[in-house]
Amino acid sequence: MPRVAIEATLRSPMGALRVTTTHLEYYSDAQRRAQVQRLRNLHDEACQRAAQPGAATADGGPFDATPQAASAILAGDFNFPPENPSCGEIQHALAAGGPAYRDAWPLAHGHAPHTPTFCVHAKGYSKTAYCCDFVFVSADIAPRVRAVQVDSDTLYSDHQPVLLDFDDR
Repeated sequence: MPRVAIEATLRSPMGALRVTTTHLEYYSDAQRRAQVQRLRNLHDEACQRAAQPGAATADGGPFDATPQAASAILAGDFNFPPENPSCGEIQHALAAGGPAYRDAWPLAHGHAPHTPTFCVHAKGYSKTAYCCDFVFVSADIAPRVRAVQVDSDTLYSDHQPVLLDFDDR
């Protein structure tokens, strides 16, 4: 199964916001850790470009650098539980000092354990439900996280949706 990350930059009431969704490797911890590192590197590179607003050329050509946003949301199926080292690694400080990712769950729930998001209704992969779907937000927008909820009722997937609510003022 191909593993990808898709990024879009949105206009929001908070300003420009990069949103990335991903699905990391299930079977190989080594590949998953490499994917986590690459996601961090991509975020670091975007933050560096955002810090240099004059870097985009004014020619209007197809190869112009596009402006970037440091503010970011990273969400998806990470295929690791909260206690896995990769969950901490994705939140490490960035090399260039940009706003590192923060797990949105503890921002809204403190030390309460993550609600299970996988194998809640179907036990095909695990007899015990656990969390492996996360929403990470960049540290600059972390204070705006108002709520994080898991829709535990839906049966449309073997994963439960994670909903994020911001104070957009």
